[in-house]
Amino acid sequence: MLNKKACREFAAPGVAMSMDSGILQAEQVKYIIQTAVRIIDHKKTLVLYIHDREHAAQGDFLPVWTMFHSKDGYITLTRQEDGKTSWRTASFDNLGKDRHFVRECAFYSTKDQERLERYFLNSKSHGFDPLVQAQADMKARRLEKRLEMRRQKIQNRMACVPPLPHGWQSWAYQATLPAYFFYDYKKGQKSAKGICTNCGREVTLSGLKYNTKGICPHCKWELTMKSRGRRGWIENRDTCQIIQKTAPDEIVIRIIKTNCYYIGDMPRKEAYENARLFIQFDKNGPTHWEEFHYNYPEKCWKSGARPVYSHWCYNYEADICGHVYCRNLPEVFENTPWQYCPLAEFYRHFHRPMAVIPFLAAYLEHPRLEHLVKVGFFSLAENLVYGHDSQNKIPLDQTQDRTHRILQIRAEDVDFLRGLDIDFKMLKQYQEYCWEGLKDRRKLLSWQLEHGVERDILETLDFMTVHKMLKYLDAQYSCMKDRKTPAGSPRYRNMQALLSEYRDYLDMCNGQDYNMRSSFVLYPRDLQKSHDKVAQNIKAKKDENIQCGFQSAYARVGNSLDFEYNGLKIVRPNTPDEIIREGNVLHHCVGAYVKRIAQKECLILFLRRCGNEAKPFYTIEVRHRRIVQVRGQGNQDPTHAVQDFIDHWKREVLHAVVYEAA
Repeated sequence: MLNKKACREFAAPGVAMSMDSGILQAEQVKYIIQTAVRIIDHKKTLVLYIHDREHAAQGDFLPVWTMFHSKDGYITLTRQEDGKTSWRTASFDNLGKDRHFVRECAFYSTKDQERLERYFLNSKSHGFDPLVQAQADMKARRLEKRLEMRRQKIQNRMACVPPLPHGWQSWAYQATLPAYFFYDYKKGQKSAKGICTNCGREVTLSGLKYNTKGICPHCKWELTMKSRGRRGWIENRDTCQIIQKTAPDEIVIRIIKTNCYYIGDMPRKEAYENARLFIQFDKNGPTHWEEFHYNYPEKCWKSGARPVYSHWCYNYEADICGHVYCRNLPEVFENTPWQYCPLAEFYRHFHRPMAVIPFLAAYLEHPRLEHLVKVGFFSLAENLVYGHDSQNKIPLDQTQDRTHRILQIRAEDVDFLRGLDIDFKMLKQYQEYCWEGLKDRRKLLSWQLEHGVERDILETLDFMTVHKMLKYLDAQYSCMKDRKTPAGSPRYRNMQALLSEYRDYLDMCNGQDYNMRSSFVLYPRDLQKSHDKVAQNIKAKKDENIQCGFQSAYARVGNSLDFEYNGLKIVRPNTPDEIIREGNVLHHCVGAYVKRIAQKECLILFLRRCGNEAKPFYTIEVRHRRIVQVRGQGNQDPTHAVQDFIDHWKREVLHAVVYEAA
C-alpha cells in the first residue's frame, strides 16, 4: 500500500509547463499528462500529473489529479475547485466521467511518454496502454484474491457439516417420488401383468384404469396405473430437507433435490444437495441464520439465496420448501431451544412439503405451538406458523396451559373441535358462539362447514334460535336453489347467498318496526317474494318523502324565477327524474342533488334555448339567491352568450325577488 502522507510531498510537478507549448492550444485534447519517477517511502513510484488543458492554457498549472503508481498499487490525489484535496482509488481509465477518457489525454512531451513506457519494461504496448493494462492486471489479481479469500471462508464454513445420514438417498426417493405400474392395455381386460417401478418386480394388478391407484402385492407400495401406450414422457422432481447439528450451538438445514425420469420401464433417479441454511442460536439471545447455495458452473458453494430470474415465477432450484427427514431430529434438537419442537409430528400429519425455518421461528415465538400439535389441533398450528396476519389478533390465550383455556372455549367442546380440525377462522366463530351461550353451537358449526357459510349468522340469531334458523333455511334452500334473476343467473348460488338475503330481510323488517316476534314476519313462506316486497315498500316510502320535499321546494318560488332573454330561457324541473336525466345527458353529477333539493338546501334550474326546451343545454344551481355554479356538457363553463344571459337574469330577476332556498 502506498503511503499517502509521503505521496503528498510529490503532489505538484517539478517541471512547469511553458505557455508557448503547442499542446496547450490543441482543442482535441482535454487533459495533459506530465510524468515523473520518484522514490516514495523506499518504493520506485510512477507519478502522473494530470492537468486540465483549458485551465493550463489560462496559467493554472496545478494538476486536477496526481496519480501515484507502484508495483503494490495505485492511488490518486484529487484537487477540488475550492482547493481542497481528497484521495481516490479509481484506475487511470476511470478517472474521468467520459468512458473515452484515455483518448482525451495527451503527454506534455515525448520525454513524459518515454518515462512511462520505461517504467513498464515488460510491456510491448505504447502510450497509456502499459499503465492501463498494468492497473487492469492489478484489479484482476485483487479480485481473484478476494474471491479466493471468500471461497476459503466458505470452505471453512462447510467443513463442520457432517456426512449425510446412512440411507438418506433411498428415503429421499421414497418420500418425494411417486411409483407407477406400467402395463400393456388390452380392451376388456380386468387384470394385467406389469412392472412396479418401486421394487422393479413384475406383478399382476386388477381393476385397471388409467391414472387410478393400486397397491403392489410385493412391496406394498401405492402405485399409479399407467398404460404404456398412453403414458408419454414422465418426469418427477421434488425437494426434501435434512437437518443436522454442526456445532453445540448450530444446526444446518440441507436442501436436497430429487429427480426421476423413465427410459422404458426403468426409472433414472438422481438426488443432489443444492442449498444449506445454517441456524446459530443463543439460549439467552436472538437466533441468526445464513444461507448458501451451490453454484453448478463453478462447482462450489456461494453465500446467499440462489439468484432467480423472476420472483413472480416458480423456480424449482430456488425452492427451499420440501419434505422433512425426521429420523435424526431427536438427537439434532437435543440441548437446543428446539429440544421439544414438534416438527416431526407436524410433518408426519400433513406429509407434504413444508418450510422449516418459519416453523422453527414460530416455535420460539409462540409457547403453545407444541401443545396444539401434541393434542391434535394441526390446522391451528399451521395457521399459527404460516397463516397468521400480524395485524390481526391471534385467537389463542397463550398464557394458559389447559387446552380449552388456550382455545377460549368450553371444556366439553374440545373433542368436537379436534375432530373437525378447525382453523383460526372457525375457532373465532365458535368462540363467539360460546360467549353468546348458544345451545346448539356444535350443530350450527357442522351446518356451516357442510354448506360453506361464514357470515351473517349471529346477526340472524338475534331474532331466533339456532334450531329454527337452520330448519327454515334448509327448507327455503331446497325449494329456491333453482331460482333465477331477471338476467338468468342463479339468485341463490349457495346457502351463504340465501342467508345473506335472509339477514337483509330481517334488518329491513326490524327497521320498519315490524313485530319481530311474529312467526309470520320471521319465517315467510317465500323468502324471495317477502324480501322484495319489503324492499319495494321502503323504496316507495323514501321516494314519496323525496317527491314531497321536491315539489314543496319549487312551490315556494313558483314562477318568480322565470326569465327569457336573447333566445334563452329559465325552465323549472317538474320531477326528480328530469334532474337525473339532465345529469345523464350532460355528463355531470347534478342527479345527486335531488336529495338536497328535497331538503331545501338548494334549487336546480335548467337553461334552455327558446323553441327547444326539451333538450338539455346548461344546468344552474341556486342557493340563497346566489348562483353557485353553471355547467354545460361535461361540466363545461358558460359561453359568453350564456354568461350574458346569467348576468341579466341575476340583475333583473334573481336579486329582485325575496327568495330563500333553505
